[in-house]
Amino acid sequence: MMREFVLELGLGIGAACQWRELLAPSWEGIERELYAIRDISGTITLKNRNPPDEGPQSLQLQCESGRYLLTMAVVENDEYDVKSFANLAANVEKVEVLGELWDSKMICFDFLTVVYAFKEFFETENLSTIALT
Repeated sequence: MMREFVLELGLGIGAACQWRELLAPSWEGIERELYAIRDISGTITLKNRNPPDEGPQSLQLQCESGRYLLTMAVVENDEYDVKSFANLAANVEKVEVLGELWDSKMICFDFLTVVYAFKEFFETENLSTIALT
């Protein structure tokens, strides 16, 4: 089955958030949206429109002021799970992203890692080289 994605975008926080969706985005379109949201607040989700019964389903970025929360939804053994980026070098503290407090070990501060993760997910429907927990 051919890969088919949808890119969901939420620019802003709360009631001011503006939502839109791109059907069958190209890599160039995804990359353009990532760079557009880079220094503002918002959410980008890349979803497989025909996900496998087992394995990765979507990749999501929540970002605010250079803090990036990267998560991947996965189905394993008929169980839905969310894996997050693992920043093993971070000190243990809470970091706010989009009004929620997260463990700093889940936050990525390197935007190029985010871009690489989205490119890999777009090309392979998985993440093999990014540390996830």
